[in-house]
Amino acid sequence: MNADSLKTVADTLFQAKASSAAWGWANVTANHGLSITWSGLLVVFLGLSLIALTISAFNGVSLLAQKWKALKEEKEDAVVKQPATDGPTIPEDHLIAITTAVELYRRLHLDPIRTKVTFVRGEMHTPWKTGFKYGQRIVPGKK
Repeated sequence: MNADSLKTVADTLFQAKASSAAWGWANVTANHGLSITWSGLLVVFLGLSLIALTISAFNGVSLLAQKWKALKEEKEDAVVKQPATDGPTIPEDHLIAITTAVELYRRLHLDPIRTKVTFVRGEMHTPWKTGFKYGQRIVPGKK
């Protein structure tokens, strides 16, 4: 039964195609092509507008959350951090001695060894040297 109905549909389409032009403005207007086109464009651009509004709303919510978090942290910092005014002050000479000791330790044990690699002696091994062998580059004169 399905084969018969498919054959009937195919025959109908073939006859309609043979008898009338399948392309052109007459076919577009007969099948409401312009209204379908405009409604499709409207739906697509409304969807894109909704997506843009949603993204901007998320940005606004994110900014409000960041501001609220910053205000909350400021309140906590104001309550928790109180300047320590009690206790002895460290003399300036002692601070200089401590700073010098820390800097010397850092330079001796933590900094990498400062060496300089040069190619004064020997040849530099690089793939770019092949151009000199085949005359593709001008060899600079030695001074």
